[in-house]
Amino acid sequence: MPESNLKNTKSGVYYSIMAKFNYNYEDNAGRPAYQRKSSGRNFWGFFWIVLLFVAAWGAYKLFFGGEKTQKEVKKETGTIKTEKTEKSVKTAVSGKNIITSPIAKAKNVVKKAEARAQVAAVERDAENYPLGKVTLEQVPSLRDAENDRLFKKALAETDYQMAKTLLLKELSKVESRSSLYFRTLGKYLRALNNKILFDGIPGGKNENYVVKSGDSLSPIAIKFNLPVTAIMKANKLKNTMIYPGQRLKIYRGDWKIEVSKIHKLLYVFDGKDLFAIYDIGIGKEGRTPKGDFILTDKIEHPSWYSPDGKVVPYGEKDNVLGTHWLKIEPTGDTDRSYSGYGIHGTWDEGSITKSLSNGCIRMTNDEVAELFMYIPRKTPVKIY
Repeated sequence: MPESNLKNTKSGVYYSIMAKFNYNYEDNAGRPAYQRKSSGRNFWGFFWIVLLFVAAWGAYKLFFGGEKTQKEVKKETGTIKTEKTEKSVKTAVSGKNIITSPIAKAKNVVKKAEARAQVAAVERDAENYPLGKVTLEQVPSLRDAENDRLFKKALAETDYQMAKTLLLKELSKVESRSSLYFRTLGKYLRALNNKILFDGIPGGKNENYVVKSGDSLSPIAIKFNLPVTAIMKANKLKNTMIYPGQRLKIYRGDWKIEVSKIHKLLYVFDGKDLFAIYDIGIGKEGRTPKGDFILTDKIEHPSWYSPDGKVVPYGEKDNVLGTHWLKIEPTGDTDRSYSGYGIHGTWDEGSITKSLSNGCIRMTNDEVAELFMYIPRKTPVKIY
């Protein structure tokens, strides 16, 4: 049968395709017979068959097998959750396995609600806390219940050193210095430290110093990094006269001041520990400079040199420096043109927490007098 006639038969199409891809047709005693081609067309035939098969399989997966494939992937990566979950979950607590129940879950909910209520109560206390003068009678509540219990106990027993330690521990847990809670604790810490420093409370950083022959208060003050005024107050001295063998209680300070313009707060640090927080006023229109400074001079009852060159003596109405002046000068990489700035008091307490001055840092007269009492010259000051 000729090849042309085969194409018209039922199987002719198949024979024709086979002939084109893989086989040659030969007439063998009147019967169709096929032999493999020896030419390179064998390879291309096989290639096209495989390609068609891959394309068909891909089309099937795309239109019919996509959802199944995604589930298989999720199952392999462990992201599918079983429909049936155990109602009781074993949890390791203190080395013991317990089974959580609806009652336990309810208790956890109540416990979390109580904790939230306690935090809210503390925040309300902070909102009502005075931003000015602070006394030991204005006792704040600590968020940590056990810490709060020990803190109140230490205050009741007048163990101020322990109360300070517990307060610093609580402060270390507060993330934001701008929070009212932080301000509350920092201001109470200031009242505690004033008590410890000015009353010479034993322990902590208070040391006993025995006066030697030839001693005077000035070199002793330099040795302990504390002004003479603070030593006198802590030891209830009426003047600077001291005698050999006399015992003095002296706080050894490691002072640093930081000023936050955005929060309008002045922080005093003793080493790494916060010592006190004060509210301040700063310069209008960004006139308070940023940078590193050093406290170079301290003047009680200062005269004020106005921008127009006029000298306004202390006590006169136009003197804006209040009762005390602490001069700061730029240091390190800070622009040396930032000279003439300082920390001072003010007669206008309404200007505190506001931006109204020509660039200096304002404090209430009472608080700048307190700072003046214990902060020595050469204390570093950072304004940011």
